[in-house]
Amino acid sequence: MEDDSVRLDTRLAGQVRRYHTWPTIKEQNIAEHCWQLLRIYLCVVDKMDPHMVYHIIFHDIGEHATGDIPYPVKRNNPRLKEEMDLLELKSQAAQMEHWHSFKQIVLSEQDTKLFKHIELIEMAEFGLDQMNLGNHHGYIIANRCLEAVYKSQPCQRLAQYVIRRLLLFFEQCHPNEASYDEVEWWWFKSWEKFHANGKSEPSRRDPL
Repeated sequence: MEDDSVRLDTRLAGQVRRYHTWPTIKEQNIAEHCWQLLRIYLCVVDKMDPHMVYHIIFHDIGEHATGDIPYPVKRNNPRLKEEMDLLELKSQAAQMEHWHSFKQIVLSEQDTKLFKHIELIEMAEFGLDQMNLGNHHGYIIANRCLEAVYKSQPCQRLAQYVIRRLLLFFEQCHPNEASYDEVEWWWFKSWEKFHANGKSEPSRRDPL
């Protein structure tokens, strides 16, 4: 097809803009998002799983064909989500095949949950950064993502990470307008209860 020279260029996939329908100060693209995910992952595990690293780096390149569809759109339109997910998967497979680097990665249920938590935490961090820059719209992103992780019972290492992140946030800015004291997932003390939840760390597999 005429646009294959563009759509098969995985370098360009990394430049796809995220949050393109949301008011932001400073843009974030897929490449930065994936680096931030990898950074968080390496902070919360003792031993790196190559399967997870591979998934983190390449999981969003299919959006080169579709763009980054806003989360509420997919949530409120299941049929659209199914179609868009299929298009993204086809785009991802085409790119990986072109570069002779395609590997079929199927995450376990435990790893899938860990990845989702990490992705939500990264999005929360983006929202926190926006708040520090003076963009009050960032609160909606941060609040929604923190709530989702908190209510899904994260493991101890993730909870510890969030505590450190929130402590830094409150050191970096002094919010006056939002009622943080009324929302438990905004206070690091609330996350400490996950320290004793007894959940084990994600299992490790053999290298690729």
